[in-house]
Amino acid sequence: MEPNFRVYVLFEKGKPEQIRYVGYTKWPVEKRLYFHVKSVSYDKTSYKSKWIRSVLKRSNEIETKMLFDGLTESEAKHKEIEVIAEFRSKGYKLTNGTNGGDGLSMPTQETI
Repeated sequence: MEPNFRVYVLFEKGKPEQIRYVGYTKWPVEKRLYFHVKSVSYDKTSYKSKWIRSVLKRSNEIETKMLFDGLTESEAKHKEIEVIAEFRSKGYKLTNGTNGGDGLSMPTQETI
């Protein structure tokens, strides 16, 4: 499989030191951000969507930054897990509902 996956983060515009979400995707990160914002119209309960809605309500924007590029899907899943664990250990208030890797296959206690 050709490496075309990337790991990215989301944060409120102007606050890159307050990363709130870590994800992986095969899409350009700007396109993935668009779908995160769009999903808040039907995702009413996830911590991530509540955070995005709160930022948008304050008339601010969500920004994204790519951390790693050119990964295989497997590498991206593993890197996402590593980055989430690292950021949580440093006290970041991530909105991820899982420890990373594969959707809701490993939900956090808070998600459960």
